[in-house]
Amino acid sequence: MKRLITILLALTFLIAIVPAAQAYQIKTYRIDGYSFDRAGEFSVLPIDFASVLDNYSSNAIYQGAKYQYFQSFCVQKGESITTNVLYNASISDATIAGDEQLSLGAAFLYNRFARGILAGYDYADIDPTAAIGGREASAGALQNALWYLMGQGALSTGAGFVALADSMIEEDIFAASEGKYGVHILNIFGLDGSNKQDMLIYDPVPEPATMLLLGFGLIGLAGIRRKTSK
Repeated sequence: MKRLITILLALTFLIAIVPAAQAYQIKTYRIDGYSFDRAGEFSVLPIDFASVLDNYSSNAIYQGAKYQYFQSFCVQKGESITTNVLYNASISDATIAGDEQLSLGAAFLYNRFARGILAGYDYADIDPTAAIGGREASAGALQNALWYLMGQGALSTGAGFVALADSMIEEDIFAASEGKYGVHILNIFGLDGSNKQDMLIYDPVPEPATMLLLGFGLIGLAGIRRKTSK
């Protein structure tokens, strides 16, 4: 019985860490009215893990003619990506080349963006005919704030988003329950293994308390099965 409990607890631990180690395939796109300059918002097509879309608010999903895409932002300056090209991707908490850890401030802002509740973000205004529509301006400001919070240069636009993150992360207990707000870095690779632009993804995994409950549940089921088999 002790051996069985040990095995079940080990499986519970593996369940918690395996999602971050999996390999995926994606394509990225730039949708008029959403994107700003050469950075966010990007539209990401999750080819073999479409369930990640369930984490996103409809405000952070682009509904195309055939597919749904989640909206993301670049993590590093100086890296590139080509749209409508198949890439391999993995999920981690650090960039590929620079090995920079995801900052709490950047995680906070993207969490709120993905959930459709980022204060000051113009989710509704999409005007492809305008030089810079309301959502485009928001995308540019948020992208600059994310770069700044990831140590990617001085802050230009996006000071309001940085101030929001600074004011909230110290008192927000949500970070403690889901790591860095359930946000991770989407490491993107060419099919030849070359490093491409890192982006953000909202993919919360069960918090430790939930995993412990799952483990205890498995142990309970094992105990019941043992009794009924006698």
